[in-house]
Amino acid sequence: MVMMADKNNRYLLFCMIGALVFNLVIGSQVKAQSVSDRVLSRVRVSETNDCAIATISFNFPVQVTSIFPKTQGDHVRINLKPIEVGRIDGRELRSREELRPPSSRNAAIQEIQYDGDAPTGPVLTVTFKRNRYFNVEQSSDFRGLDIKIAQTHISEACSGNTPRLRNGPSFKRSGKNATAQSILHSFPKTIDTNAVYALNLLSQQPEISVSDIPDLPALSSYVTYATRYEEDGVVWNRLRLGFFKTRTDAQKIADEIKSAYSDSWIVRTSANEREGVYNAWLAKRRAEQNHVDQGARSKPIEDLLSNADAAILVAEARTLLTAGEISRAIQLLTKALTFDENSASPEAREMLGLARQKNDQLAHAKAEYEEYLRRYPESDGAPRVRQRLSALLTAGKDAPPDLRDGAAIGASKFVKRLTASLSQFYQRDESTVTLEQPDLVPDADKQINRNALISGADITASISNDRVDASLRFSGSHTKDFEDNSRGDFKTISALYFDLADRATRLAARIGRQTRSTGGVLGRFDGGLVSFDATDKIRVNVVGGAPVIRSRDLFVDPSRRFVGASIDINQVVEGLDTTVYFIHQKVDDLVDRQAAGFEFRYVDDYHSAFGLMDYDTFYDTLNLALFNGSWRLKDDTTFNVAFDYRYSPALMTIDALQGQGIETIAELRSLFTDEDLYFLAETRAGRTTSGSLTVSRPITEKFQVNGGVTLANMAPTIDAGGVLGQPGTGVDAFYSAQILGSGLLTEGDLMLLGIRLDDTSTAQRYVIDLNTRYPFSRKFRVSPRLRISQRNSKTVDQTQFTVKPSVRINYIPKRLFQLELEAGGEWTQTNNVLDTEYVKGYFLIGGYRLDF
Repeated sequence: MVMMADKNNRYLLFCMIGALVFNLVIGSQVKAQSVSDRVLSRVRVSETNDCAIATISFNFPVQVTSIFPKTQGDHVRINLKPIEVGRIDGRELRSREELRPPSSRNAAIQEIQYDGDAPTGPVLTVTFKRNRYFNVEQSSDFRGLDIKIAQTHISEACSGNTPRLRNGPSFKRSGKNATAQSILHSFPKTIDTNAVYALNLLSQQPEISVSDIPDLPALSSYVTYATRYEEDGVVWNRLRLGFFKTRTDAQKIADEIKSAYSDSWIVRTSANEREGVYNAWLAKRRAEQNHVDQGARSKPIEDLLSNADAAILVAEARTLLTAGEISRAIQLLTKALTFDENSASPEAREMLGLARQKNDQLAHAKAEYEEYLRRYPESDGAPRVRQRLSALLTAGKDAPPDLRDGAAIGASKFVKRLTASLSQFYQRDESTVTLEQPDLVPDADKQINRNALISGADITASISNDRVDASLRFSGSHTKDFEDNSRGDFKTISALYFDLADRATRLAARIGRQTRSTGGVLGRFDGGLVSFDATDKIRVNVVGGAPVIRSRDLFVDPSRRFVGASIDINQVVEGLDTTVYFIHQKVDDLVDRQAAGFEFRYVDDYHSAFGLMDYDTFYDTLNLALFNGSWRLKDDTTFNVAFDYRYSPALMTIDALQGQGIETIAELRSLFTDEDLYFLAETRAGRTTSGSLTVSRPITEKFQVNGGVTLANMAPTIDAGGVLGQPGTGVDAFYSAQILGSGLLTEGDLMLLGIRLDDTSTAQRYVIDLNTRYPFSRKFRVSPRLRISQRNSKTVDQTQFTVKPSVRINYIPKRLFQLELEAGGEWTQTNNVLDTEYVKGYFLIGGYRLDF
């Protein structure tokens, strides 16, 4: 993200953008390395002193199947399984894309690259500028990944010494950063981390100094703390006051301090933020306790004198707790602790913590447990109390952090910024085909399969003040094809929309070409989306527009339109979110799709699950049902299962056009009745059923093995409307296994050896894939690859043997500038009954990517 302050720099930048936009206007499809918005959407970073969380978003749901290395290195390789809820183009899934790396120093991300052509499925690789510790988590909506990144162990940098809460960092215990200083400004006796509301007092780009915080009486009962948030290179330092159980409580304090903070507003905080504040508060409390004279500390339990009165009170309180009379028990235990410390005091303090917990006085319970551990850290009851404190902290989990929450800084303090990612890649693919037959001289046929220049741009202009954010985004490409007999030049527009969001009211609107994969929307569309919070747990979404079949379709399709509504319900139970929806879509005044459905998402530390059911209420049939689940054991062995039942393609009336040689439903209606068209659409969509199981297991810190099996079956379709039906496939089986090694020769290197067997109704195919990566330096990396395959046909007497070597070179001379060159060859021999065909070829891809 670049802030344009200098006029000369602004003029140069606009000239560059103007030249690129002109190139896009005059001239096609994005290929692997060029900038696009088909798979990857964006990256955002939230950070504290030592820890950063990078949230990488996708345009459709994905499930993490394996991670390597697990905890540290100069890169992390994340295997993904796309969850196809709509009509995802297979070519898009096999593409290669990159995201502009954020500027966060803690994250130190150098490169974010998606490779859809990996041998065992799509892979996201995040490369760091230097060795980093990390922890990769599935985001709660399954449309992104949350990567915690730090210079030290994640358990130390991102969660202190307390149990880790889901999806988020904690604050540093000491240091000169504004986060640590400001959190010590006010120091209440207790903090209720289950009170979820806070006040945003201030947001600014410079760090917040504790000397800038006025001494207001209203602040003394709460903790004043700071957080940092970065998006596209702009960092906001936020000052907050917390925590409040209700919005009403927060508003009362806001009214009291409005003379100093007139722009304050209420925000619902995440469990991770509250945990961070609690850690910092606890660190300060422990630091103060360290100054207590050693003689004033508690004696060992065995040295404490008995007190008959205290012992009687504790015994009676124990009976009351068992009977459920909690309030009376709290009174007796509190009285028991008023005596000089004695042999009954440890049990009284532990029981008082338990009673407070049962009475939902969680902050008081934490305080009692912590006081017990301070006084009696070596006692027999200490492990039990630590376990209760850990469970109490974990029970305070909330929804994953909403990285877009922020504080208001005043309407006059808007920041204007412009970000862009530009790329150009030249691609050439050439082959020579030679056919050898008995008694004939071989005839070589030279073919140029690809000879094109692909230019891409992803540009965002925005104005925001950390509460209100307005942005205009364009993502598209132009392909210049140099071959006369090719399909010619063409342009694409992946995204072109205006976005407006108010983080205080949680109201958001987007209009233009955009991508959505939830609420019944099946991908890219031209239209509008409005979302707002009805309650703290319920978000309402209203959407309407026209589907976009291909990004090459530059204009809105007037023949197709849809409207829909969905409701997101967060935290139905701990870790479980759901969405219910209804959508109605028409094509040329006929019902194209009319569906109701629901989606559920579940994520905790060891499990994740995503499910979707879509029922077409017009065709009265189940259109889609799928489930994806993951289970990670304590030794990091991970099992992933998936089941998928669907119409393929998704059942829509527009499918009646298949095989008819007609482009619109309006034309087809002149040949068939409406009822016949609906029948034709049903016959064109075949039912597909598939299931898979994959397993990932680390062997050592440097080695990991993965394996999986997938079974799939497509049912046959019938002849209708003069179009022949398609035969069924039977049960096709796909088996794969791979071993990964890292740091074998030098830090950051990678070795991947994979094998694959495809056993389908038409052929058997065996593949061996050796993929390596060797970094000569932080800026220069070489990645050789060798793929060998053998295909044996089951329907004809034919065998095919292929060898494909290649090498990719990445050079990053500057943080936001990258050069890439990839070259390779292919040798294929196909043996038929009467002849042998040889194919020899090469390909070359080279270009650059520039971010600013």
